[in-house]
Amino acid sequence: MGGFLYIAKESSEAVEAVAARYQTSLEALKCKGLRLKHTIAQNGFVLFLFDKAHVSSDNFLSLPNDDFICATGTFIYRQQTGAKGLRNLYDDFSTTSKVFNDLRGHFCVLLRKNGQLYIFNDFGGVYHVFGNPTRTVISNSFLALVKSLPKKSVSTQELYEYVLFGGMYGDKTLIREITLLNSQQVYQLPDLSSHPKSIKSPVRDSSSNSDLVASTASELTSYFEVLKKNFGDDACSGLSGGYDSRLMLALMRKVRINPKLYVYGAADSLDVRIAQEIARSENLPISYFDRKNGTPVSLDQFRETLLEQFHFVDGRGVSGTFSHGTDAMTRKARVESAPLHLNGGGGEIYRNFWKLPDRSLTAEMFVRIVYEQGVAHRLPALTSEFSPKGFFETFSDKIKVAVGAKDEKLTRPMIESVYPAIRLKYWMGSNNSSNNLLSYSVTPFAEPAFTIPSGDIPFRFKCHGQFESALIRELDVKLAKYPSTYGFNFFDPISWSARVKNQFRYQTRYFLRPVLPTAVFTRIMRRQHVSSLPYYAEPRYLKQIFPETEFAISQYIDLKKVTDAEQLNRALTAEIVLQNCF
Repeated sequence: MGGFLYIAKESSEAVEAVAARYQTSLEALKCKGLRLKHTIAQNGFVLFLFDKAHVSSDNFLSLPNDDFICATGTFIYRQQTGAKGLRNLYDDFSTTSKVFNDLRGHFCVLLRKNGQLYIFNDFGGVYHVFGNPTRTVISNSFLALVKSLPKKSVSTQELYEYVLFGGMYGDKTLIREITLLNSQQVYQLPDLSSHPKSIKSPVRDSSSNSDLVASTASELTSYFEVLKKNFGDDACSGLSGGYDSRLMLALMRKVRINPKLYVYGAADSLDVRIAQEIARSENLPISYFDRKNGTPVSLDQFRETLLEQFHFVDGRGVSGTFSHGTDAMTRKARVESAPLHLNGGGGEIYRNFWKLPDRSLTAEMFVRIVYEQGVAHRLPALTSEFSPKGFFETFSDKIKVAVGAKDEKLTRPMIESVYPAIRLKYWMGSNNSSNNLLSYSVTPFAEPAFTIPSGDIPFRFKCHGQFESALIRELDVKLAKYPSTYGFNFFDPISWSARVKNQFRYQTRYFLRPVLPTAVFTRIMRRQHVSSLPYYAEPRYLKQIFPETEFAISQYIDLKKVTDAEQLNRALTAEIVLQNCF
């Protein structure tokens, strides 16, 4: 299924009355191109289930005594999807069972067994599920929840997180009355009791790099064999000049999935040239999309184009809603001939993604180096509502909770786990949730079966991309020999000069950033990131969406001071939500 809307109701209330009360929430799901397929009405609730937009995915199973089980997103249990996987999960499920060790994919399950209704999503939380404070309304659509509220208030911390980082973190959203379900809990409805999920990951002997590479490659291959078994030979996936998409392609070829490849970027970019060279040499079909240099949407079509994109990214999107109309279009085009979309995001678990030396840090220092550094150029546009100290302290606290830190110090393994616990769950999850509206879509390297044991990989193996390069070599030597955007291939040992250059960058980032005064660093970064604002910043375009000259977002950000196109996009996207423009 592509979407759902759960609504608690009085036992005497008719389904038609519930549908009328939540008509705008149901319309929010229909505006995504989803089709209402099932309406389950029982004592105390109504559940509306919608099919995916481009693939028929009837993951719903009706059982005796009004029991049922259904799944939205991409669901696999004990290596099976569809009715068989659902039936096996129903039979095995209890609040104390170990079913989560055998679940794969990114999904939400609603299950009624022995008269009790349960709801949970994937353990990593990459598939987002939202609820109001009383959990009387729950959906995989943020916009459906927005439309259900009689009134809404801004959560300042999360609004600034979205405008600065492109995500909202710690299971909160920019609307105070809407939160994410905790992905590590099973909820029972309607009483809101919850039970922790139990999941176990194998502990590996990390003394040998070659053994770790072999065991990791074998586990990844087994996962891709399950994908092929359930979804067939056809899949679509991006290809670039980097590590992750190359590893993805190697795994698809290993299990004989025939990928429909695509590449994004300017025609003369290194990513595009390398991807096209690989596809040509290996006789693989590849589509090319340049999503950033499209012709501006005409004034007459602007509102309609924006409306489609806004609903597709669910009023969020890591870059926002405003574009040339190419984002939703290209995503639809790439799944037309393939039932399964594969996203290479998350392969960073096999590298030193944060580009930091092998040492512990306080959460505050980690945030200063990694996050504050990246958004320093955006801070001058924020109003006095923004407190840098309070904002970054709160964000640090969210990171500590996410990785289970007991005090201020983040050990190196904890720093590694920030990637799946924060970036994959909240930032990548938004993208994954949108892709699952159209077809089946998974981000394989975000699976807990891989993210959890990746913490056992010694740091020294991850540096300079050594471990991921070795994985690619182990799976497909030929693919490893093609060049990359890093200036070297993934077959030959990395040169000493490249190692020294990387090490210098790691150490410089660690030592230089914390000693520079924030004001000085902000001025430096702002000069480097000034960009021309996009076409939709013109008043004639903005008036198509915002006829009023006053912006609710102006309390939090001075739009006249914005010099970053992505920051403007997110701010205006938040404005649409706050004003309820669509």
